[in-house]
Formats: sequence, structure tokens, C-alpha cells
Amino acid sequence: MIEVVCAGLLLAAGVALWQSTKFWTHPAAFWWMFWSGYCFVVSILGTFVSSFQISINALVWICLANFAFAGGAILGSSRLTARVKASRGDRTTPVEAPRPHDRRPLASAISVAQPLILLIGIGIIAVLWLWVDSGGELRSLLSLDSIGKIASENTRARYNLGLPASRFAGRLNAFNYCGCALAGIWLPATRTNRERVLCVMPVALCAVFTVIATTRASFLFGLTLMLCGYLAGSTLLGTATVRKISAAFLAKFLVLSSAVVVAFTGMRLFRHDGLVPTMADISAQLITARSNFLGPIVCFSRWLDGRGHVFSSFPGEKTFYGAIAPFGFGERVQGVYTDFTVFADGTTSNIYTIHRGLIEDFGMLGALLMLFLFGALAGHAYARVRKGSKLWTPVLAASYITAIWGIVVSPWVYSTLVMTPIVCTGLLWLDSRGYYLRFPSNGRRMGPRRRCEPEKPATRRSGHSRNKSPRVTGPA
Repeated sequence: MIEVVCAGLLLAAGVALWQSTKFWTHPAAFWWMFWSGYCFVVSILGTFVSSFQISINALVWICLANFAFAGGAILGSSRLTARVKASRGDRTTPVEAPRPHDRRPLASAISVAQPLILLIGIGIIAVLWLWVDSGGELRSLLSLDSIGKIASENTRARYNLGLPASRFAGRLNAFNYCGCALAGIWLPATRTNRERVLCVMPVALCAVFTVIATTRASFLFGLTLMLCGYLAGSTLLGTATVRKISAAFLAKFLVLSSAVVVAFTGMRLFRHDGLVPTMADISAQLITARSNFLGPIVCFSRWLDGRGHVFSSFPGEKTFYGAIAPFGFGERVQGVYTDFTVFADGTTSNIYTIHRGLIEDFGMLGALLMLFLFGALAGHAYARVRKGSKLWTPVLAASYITAIWGIVVSPWVYSTLVMTPIVCTGLLWLDSRGYYLRFPSNGRRMGPRRRCEPEKPATRRSGHSRNKSPRVTGPA
């Protein structure tokens, strides 16, 4: 019971921080609310399921981590605010001050849609390549029986023979992740249903890739990237203010969450032959889903209580492997961790959240320092985005990815996720410099667009015309 009280106090502190920042997408408030809310839910459910309980040591560490990240985020955003005030005088408003809803800071429909269409095209090629490489025929791609057969064969090949799906298709699918993030950034500024459908297509392609390859990561990566991009785009537009949660909002959230859960469960059932699951299959999926949701923080709690002085062979190996691997540093095994935690219901898990990797890489004090630096960068990106900088939206989205995907592991152990903010920043930089593809009738090539100044309204003067000199009249 003491664990529930401690987690509740953490959640109450997060609500107070959330209200003080006035924007629920502020990195400090978002991180604190996300982790304290997750620990509070798991601690309550742990009172009913004895095998899933959080220790006091884990809650103390989560509290210290929240303070480190939130302190860095608040300092990072406030320092930029103070510097802007000092350079421009007292007439400037704080960075956190709300501004009216304005869709203009985001790129125009043409400049965002064309690179997004390019990324979607690469994602379609990735799905087709995976399908053909798995032994499927293009004419049977829309057959559910064929999809179920290919999915079950890929599952047996991966688990029994150790053969992963097509590596080349996986590399192509990384560009689809970039499309998910870019679509999420653009989604708050969309005005037509055609644009919204275009934004949903990258996630749909990730879902199809997940069904064929039977890997959960593809769909979860795409969904998380689009959500984090949407949060960054809402911050850029200034619409992510703290508001009262209405019943309609809760209803939409529950319907959307239920749809995602049903879709994800259905994708996992494609691993079995046929599309009609038995009650045993559904029961096994529910037990696995409970272990996947409650297990990470419980695994970290047990590891923290019984850990020895074990450090990584290379600093950053468990946190930034995706960034240091191209340079030949570090060594990664399948699943990141080889030791499993066994629960009372017979399920196992090797998911220990981002915190175990930070502690093994840098020690406890070093982990808190890294979280402080993460928060400082996130707060600086938040301040820049609040002032209308498009180039910092991928960095802000990356801070949300660190918080959400940190329940599983550090997102930066995957090279595909490391590449995503870099590619999105490059595309937004090209747009800010005035470069995007054109398809006019005269066939002009790609080039910088002109920056059009707003036209000044014409004023009439008595005795004057716009382009002529005043008429001089003599005495009658």
C-alpha cells in the first residue's frame, strides 16, 4: 500500500507541474506526468496481482530521474527566455506565453506533401519487397489467407531457425518511420480530409509491414513517431494549452485506444495459421499483453533491488548504440538484454526500461546527469519551437520519444530511430531554405521558391492617380 501512496504523491506533483507550465507538451511536465502516471497505474494493479509489484527503491529512483529531467528542461527553456528578453528588451513576451492559433509556421501543403509522398512511396516499396522476399505473389497480396500463411512462415523462420525478415526491406522501412514523424508534425495544420488521409498512410504501411513480418516494433515505432510528431506540431501551433478534459475528449481517447489495442492484437494473431483464433489463443494474447504492460517497470524494480556492480563494456552501449554502432563501438545482442525475469503466471520478460541502460552505462550519478542534459536539450528545443522554429520540432519530438519508448528501452539503440529526426530536420531545413519540388506545366526544375512579401493596400489620394503625377489645373 505504501507503494501506491508514493506513486500517488509523484502523480500529484506532476499535475502541479503540468498546471504551472500551462502547456501539457512542456518536456518537464510531459516526462513527469508520463512516468508518474505509469508507476501509479502499475502500483494499483500490483495490489491485485501479487507478481507485479514495484519496490520502494524503484519509486525513489523514478522520483530522482523525474527531478533531473524536469530540472534540465525548465532550465533549458528559461535560459532561452531570459536571453531573448535581455537582447530585445522588456517588450518581448516570455517563450511560454500562449499565442493565437496560427497554421502559418508549418510548411505549406505542397512543400510538406511532396517529401511525404516520396517517403510513402519508399514505404510501399519496402512492403512489396518484404512480400516478394517472403515467397508471396503480388496478385495474392490482398488475400487474407495468403497473408496469414506468409506471416506464420515468417514467425517459424525467425523463432525456430533464427532467420529474420528481409534486411533490405527493413532498411527501406526506416524511411517510412521518417514519414510517420513528418506526417505527425504536419497533422495539426491539415485542413482537408485528403491531407489527413495522406498523414495516416505511413502508419498504415507500418501496420501492413508488421502483419507480414510479425514484428511488433514496426507498428509501435510508426505509431509512437506519429504521436510524438503530433505533439511537437501542436506545440509549434500553440494549441497544446492546458484545458479541461471534456467527456467527448475522453470518449474519443477510449475509442482510439481500444481500436489500437484490437488492431495490435489482431496483428499478433496473424502468427497462427488461419484467421479464426481459438479461445486459448486469445487468452494467451491477453496474458502476454498484461506482462508487456506491467512487466518493464517490475523487471527494472527487481533488477535494481538485486543488481551488482555491472557496467557496460563501452560507455553508452545500452543507451546510444544506434549512434555509435556505425563507428564500430559497442556490441549489441538480440533483445538488448539476455537475462529474463520470470513472473508467477509463467511469462518472462527481458524489458528493463531506459533506466537500466543509463545506470549500466554511466552509473547512478552519471545517469542522473545524462537525464539532466536530456532535459536541458528538450527544454531548449521546446523554447525554440514555441517561438516558431520548424527546425527544432524533430528534436522536440525526439524528447517525447525518449519518454514514451523509454518504458521499453532507450530508443536510441535503434539506428532507424536515430536516423528519423536527422532526416526530418533535413527536409524541414530544405523547406525553410525555399527548396521543394515543383510540377508546373512548363517543366521547371527543382529550385528555390521566392519569398513573397505581402502586398500593401493601395491608397487613394485626392488629385492623384496611382502611376501618374498630380494633375495641375489653372485658374478658371
